[in-house]
Amino acid sequence: MTKHLPLIALLTLGVAACGGGEVETEDDATVVTTEEDMGGDTMATDDSMSTSGTTYGTMEEGATVTVTINGVQPDAGEVYVALQTAQGFLKNEGEYTETATATGSTVTVNFDDVEPGSYAVAAFQDTDGNGELAMGTPTPTEPWGLSGYSGGRPDFNSAMIDVGEMGANATVSLQGGTM
Repeated sequence: MTKHLPLIALLTLGVAACGGGEVETEDDATVVTTEEDMGGDTMATDDSMSTSGTTYGTMEEGATVTVTINGVQPDAGEVYVALQTAQGFLKNEGEYTETATATGSTVTVNFDDVEPGSYAVAAFQDTDGNGELAMGTPTPTEPWGLSGYSGGRPDFNSAMIDVGEMGANATVSLQGGTM
């Protein structure tokens, strides 16, 4: 299900977190884990959920995507991270979103229960505290980054990560802004 986020220009990340997040800090890094409560691991199988004699049993859990964000300014504002599909890339959408407190120069965010598929990772650090990516002409004035980004006009194929049943790892290096 797509989550619509507030307009943030360019990267369009959001304030909405997946909920149930847990923050741990180790040394110079912040780790945030998101969990979506599905109400348990199994689905009831009474007559109302039966179609032509077919019943539905255990729901499959999604994969874990671990995103490491480098170039973070410690204590300079929240880090916003989103997994975006091709349809929602650089728009007001993120399939999965999270925010993390920047206590070190590296932030690691774990997205749990991610459906297998192709995603791009977008991140920025909200140094002015307004919940939006501040834009200059023509680039952001706050640190930002995409998975696989090496400069030029951002495109989904360059930023894409494939999430399989075993999950995925991605790294985003923040650039620009007041760093």
